[in-house]
Amino acid sequence: SQSSARRRIPLFCADYCFIREVEDPENLTCLVGKLYPQKAVFASACDHKGADDEVVARLANFFKSAGVPKLVYKTDQESSIRAAIEEALRRIGRSGEYEAFEAVPEVSAVGESASNGKAERTVQSFEDLIRTLKSAVESRIGQRLPVKHPAMKWLVEHTASIMTRYYVTSDGVTPYQAIHG
Repeated sequence: SQSSARRRIPLFCADYCFIREVEDPENLTCLVGKLYPQKAVFASACDHKGADDEVVARLANFFKSAGVPKLVYKTDQESSIRAAIEEALRRIGRSGEYEAFEAVPEVSAVGESASNGKAERTVQSFEDLIRTLKSAVESRIGQRLPVKHPAMKWLVEHTASIMTRYYVTSDGVTPYQAIHG
């Protein structure tokens, strides 16, 4: 198996996560992914699984900003994740800038979440940080923030931004620095 540090073609691993609170009747669905070897994190709250237009647009912008002409994407067997990623890649292809964009799907074994371990670890780190940030916001405003509050969509993307811009990797650079120099 090729280590992510030595990959020639970038790998994007993604999975859904669900932000839940005991007090809330619903949860907040988020698509979370990481681009290797740069380790940039993408996260966006979804109104629904699949090719949610807002999430697809944000994911397309994420791929564009990474500046990669080729991509391997890995998900579990969930067709809704693949639909979102593939629609984002189609939008990039039509932009004119990435007409030669190539993408290859890779899927994990059915029922084996461990085979998509990179996505699982990213989701866990994301959930840990968003819980911390949500708690800090709640402490600051002096009240509970329901998971369906509009500010949570911002907090989801802010969490991914923090993970990309400020986490220092074992290479001594942030993912943002790895992409943008």
